[in-house]
Amino acid sequence: MLVFGIILFFLITTLLDDFFLAGVQSDMQSSTRSITNSCDRAIDELIQKGRMANPIALRIKKAKTADVVSDYMRANNLTGVIIENNTEIYHSEDIPEFDKGYLSAPDNIVEFEEKDKKYYIFKFEFEPWNWKIILVKNAVSYSALITKLESTYIITGILLFVYLVLQIFYLRRNINVPVRKIINSLNKKRQPNYKGVNEFEFLSNHISSMMDSLQEKTKQAKAANKAKSEFLANMSHEIRTPMNGVVGMSEMLLETKLTPEQLDFAESIKISADSLITIINDILDFSKIEAGKLEFEKIDFDLRLTLENLSELLLITADEKEVELICLIHNNVPEKLRGDPGRLRQVLTNLAGNAMKFVEKGEVSIEVSKKHETESNVTLFIKIKDTGIGIPEEKLNSLFESFSQVDTSTTRKYGGTGLGLTISKQIVDLMNGRIGVESELGVGSTFWIEINFEKQKRSEKKDSLPIEKDEIRMLVVDPSRVSRLVYTEAFPQLKNRIDEAKTGGKALGIMKNAAKKNDPYKIIFMNMHLPDMTGEELGKRIKKDPEIAESILVIATSYGSRGDVARLKNVGFYGYLRKPVKKEMLLNCLKEVLNIEEDLHREMVTQHSIEEKKAEKVIESKPLYILLAEDNKMNQKVAVNMLKKIGHKIEIANNGKEAVQAFVTSRELSIAGYQTEKKIENPFDIVLMDGQMPIMSGIEATKEIRRIERDVLKITEGSSKRISIIALTANAMKGAKEKCLESGMDDFISKPITRKKLSDVIKKCIGK
Repeated sequence: MLVFGIILFFLITTLLDDFFLAGVQSDMQSSTRSITNSCDRAIDELIQKGRMANPIALRIKKAKTADVVSDYMRANNLTGVIIENNTEIYHSEDIPEFDKGYLSAPDNIVEFEEKDKKYYIFKFEFEPWNWKIILVKNAVSYSALITKLESTYIITGILLFVYLVLQIFYLRRNINVPVRKIINSLNKKRQPNYKGVNEFEFLSNHISSMMDSLQEKTKQAKAANKAKSEFLANMSHEIRTPMNGVVGMSEMLLETKLTPEQLDFAESIKISADSLITIINDILDFSKIEAGKLEFEKIDFDLRLTLENLSELLLITADEKEVELICLIHNNVPEKLRGDPGRLRQVLTNLAGNAMKFVEKGEVSIEVSKKHETESNVTLFIKIKDTGIGIPEEKLNSLFESFSQVDTSTTRKYGGTGLGLTISKQIVDLMNGRIGVESELGVGSTFWIEINFEKQKRSEKKDSLPIEKDEIRMLVVDPSRVSRLVYTEAFPQLKNRIDEAKTGGKALGIMKNAAKKNDPYKIIFMNMHLPDMTGEELGKRIKKDPEIAESILVIATSYGSRGDVARLKNVGFYGYLRKPVKKEMLLNCLKEVLNIEEDLHREMVTQHSIEEKKAEKVIESKPLYILLAEDNKMNQKVAVNMLKKIGHKIEIANNGKEAVQAFVTSRELSIAGYQTEKKIENPFDIVLMDGQMPIMSGIEATKEIRRIERDVLKITEGSSKRISIIALTANAMKGAKEKCLESGMDDFISKPITRKKLSDVIKKCIGK
């Protein structure tokens, strides 16, 4: 009741304040009308006298009008300013000092104080001259109104106080007294009516009863939580199993010979399947967070490799939308870290994918800098910036809420479940980090995360330049600040030997000046899309100018088209790179172009040519003999086709029992309970083991194989003779990976699988 009274008091006083301001505004508006009428009469007089035909007459008319305004101000105890095109053409001598920021306030009337005196500002436009007129009036002029208002405050306060006292008396008489009587009656009935039981024993019995009830409720809660976890695990398995077939088969279908129409259909299936997997992962992750089942790893990882792999995933979308994608890790950021790269990649994928979604034209940049560093840890500050549609300020606070959309009408155009940002925030919170956003409507948004990682103890490798740094002078031509930083940060050894230009015209001027000083640029890295011309046009101008034609030209683009390489080679370019440009790619490109001979038959240095040369140095491993334990026929088909394309030989087991039998037979062992007529020529190199199978699960089968190795084959843990077992499961819940590794498995892949994911984990296990 007290709170209600206070609220009512403030409501009434607010209404009275509004009433007072309305009175002030009415008075000011009356002054405005008087000024306008006086000015209009002055203008009419000038028109009647014919003084409107030339500029001199126009100035006279304006001056006359200003005199009318100033005279009115003096006569009515007003001070003020007349502003034309941000210039004060009249300023009262005795006008008080006030903050000019009041002039941009949305309200017509503004209250301020100066030297313990209160004033009111009133703004209006005088249309004939496009003037902004500001009137300032001393609040003393409204003393009668203020006195009346203060009296009203006092009377209102007294009435509310009396009202509250009467209400409290009423409640005490009609509610408190009867309730107290009821409580006393109940207390009397609760007292034991037999001798030998004191109040302490009575209280102890009640506490024991309450604790028993609490324990029962706890058991029920644990059972419900367990049931929820089991449901999520089953949900994950049942959804991912058929999706593994869709994703895997569509990937293999795209590698076959297809007509253009079939290729379009297959690509559509793959894109739709990937989108569905993203939605499923978001929903399952959200469920795992709600159930407290989200898992975090602590492993060594390479920050640069993690971000570059992420940029590869976003390249297709960037190419389709013709959006510039930039990825920058500052030089002073340690790259060999320890933590959970998967969760970091998930957060950045959500934020960068969200940024890419809302950019129609422009750029999306991922910039990693160092916030704080110690001997063992580093705090990263990562910004994901876009030039998209932006976010209204009033929506920023609710942006990370579950199922929240900035504007539900955008869902049809841009898609999304509204879970990506929620999951990202909760992951960052669970990693003891911070996440935030800054945005301006129509300009773009900047999401940022601040997160701490341990540093690896091993020292980081430093890249070396192919020639002496004094022999290289480099120019970077790109309109984007972050994009230019990618180049300058890639070659820190050059320091002052790298210059920058935002436009083609600026670049030409810089190059000519350098040539005149006999210190020309050795290599020019330029963007395909510049504000004043294309990179191709800039290249043609450079090659036509004898003073600067010797520079080596390399062009980079976020989105290209067929025939670009051949055409640019004819122009005189030596290299062609796709954005986002990687640090290692830049270094390799520099080494390659500096060794190219100048002739018409030279090969263009491209990302593909660099990767092919690296691939030639890699010694391919021999084909492996792999046992696939999988009960789902479609998943068998997917895995077998993927493994055959990699070059491996496969044997299939339909359940865990068959997998153990195949292992025993391949080792030519005779063990009771494991007999098979099928002949297996060689021992298996690897077992791919599904987690959930009939008769015997993958966990049980792995434990049995490890037991046979230990007890029969006398193979100890850590021995090179121990067969590699990789979990291939659709269970992505917390604890699934740990259970697989505890059973004796060497690694873990969650479905749906891709050929690259499968190939990478096999190479990793064989490498051990």
